[in-house]
Amino acid sequence: STILKLLEPFYDPTDGDIVINDSHSLKDVDLKWWRSKIGVVSQDPLLFSNSIKNNIKYSLISPNSLEAVENGFDFRGNSDSSLNRDNSKNGKCTSILDEISKRNTTSDLLEVISSINSVEDSKVVDVSKKVLIPRFVASLPDKYDTLVGSSSSKLSGGQKKRISIGRAVIRNPKILIL
Repeated sequence: STILKLLEPFYDPTDGDIVINDSHSLKDVDLKWWRSKIGVVSQDPLLFSNSIKNNIKYSLISPNSLEAVENGFDFRGNSDSSLNRDNSKNGKCTSILDEISKRNTTSDLLEVISSINSVEDSKVVDVSKKVLIPRFVASLPDKYDTLVGSSSSKLSGGQKKRISIGRAVIRNPKILIL
């Protein structure tokens, strides 16, 4: 966890420097750009009370993309779009749920839902194949639309981990930390 906190970076090293490609200090790199290159899967993954499909799609949504939705940006498959940027504001980590909770109108929430729905299901299935999700999804009654609770009691630890890995991989990070 310390290495992760230094790589993200949530704090600076007390001594020395973290260097990228033998030439760039992490202190000199744009934080948003750097974090967009990293995918993290925690030891005990958190799944949202929603479908398996949407749990994978959620990593493509960030507070930056919510602002972009308001400004009319297109998120469909463009790797440089705001959907693929990190989820930080002013160097502090925030979550999509924090941002959604600040929304007061139904239309704001509908915009978020619309941006989630704009991610093609085929992209979720393609990523899922890479992390072996179809093996257990095939046995579920609603396949990728099967709802999982926030405690994910319907899934084994390995199944939750695979969904979490899929959520990280769909962003196509340059660095994947497990």
